[in-house]
Amino acid sequence: MTARKHQMKKKTVRQLSAEMEQLRTDTSNAFMGYGQLLDQLNTILTLLLDKMDLLDRSDCECGFKINIPLFVELDSPKSCPQCGKDIENGQTTLDEFSEEE
Repeated sequence: MTARKHQMKKKTVRQLSAEMEQLRTDTSNAFMGYGQLLDQLNTILTLLLDKMDLLDRSDCECGFKINIPLFVELDSPKSCPQCGKDIENGQTTLDEFSEEE
């Protein structure tokens, strides 16, 4: 064990700092890649649900477009994810808007 300690060299602060910076860059790149994949998956699921008529599209007063999957097993959101306002009372869905015309 003592022979192994002598073979291992201590890293300088500069070397450790460079390794930490490389780790940060690699981690950031990985998360950006995962984010892009999640965006693609979200788009695919939204289009698929819309094609199957299992998607309710609503517009919040703040302008945020809300997509609500129409599954009995899932609770529908009760507030806008952007501003937090109630979306069930007083908010007109696109389906309701189309029926009014």
